Amino acid sequence: MAQLRAHLPRLLAAGLTGIHDLDGQDARAAYETLYARGELPLRVHKTIPATALDEAIDAGWATGDGDRWLSTGPVKIFTDGALGSHTCLMTEPYDGEPGNHGIAVTPAEEFERLVATAAGAGMRWRRTPSATRRTGWCCGRTRAGASRPARARWRGCGTGSSTPSTCCRTTCRCSPATA
Repeated sequence: MAQLRAHLPRLLAAGLTGIHDLDGQDARAAYETLYARGELPLRVHKTIPATALDEAIDAGWATGDGDRWLSTGPVKIFTDGALGSHTCLMTEPYDGEPGNHGIAVTPAEEFERLVATAAGAGMRWRRTPSATRRTGWCCGRTRAGASRPARARWRGCGTGSSTPSTCCRTTCRCSPATA
């Protein structure tokens, strides 16, 4: 909490009036404490880590709960790794790393289960139950090959695009079970 007390006013001084926080539940607790004390200097839209989904459901949280100063956001799901560490899912191996196509942080079946669970519990934001960070092209391809109900739940959620980013190749070799 000391770090938030020190740095949130700096964000406000730089002209930011609100943030979307993607950190864990410890950050949520700190924001709630600052809010209760009247010490929260800017608006916070706090996502729910996928690892805390059951806790959020048990607590009765839903996306949009709260007020203009502290509100509950969508469930945050990581589908693959990052480009810099050579862990985002790629269609071809990384240069000089035969066999390294990256990693699936959340396999497709688990992703679909998390999205369905979040949607069923009222965790929505702009009609979407999750905020998904997808770097590699394979995750977008897997999403496109998902079941019809899952596609309907994911529509517009930003989990993939119809065009690969410049870092990705054009032919996906990942299977739906691993991507």
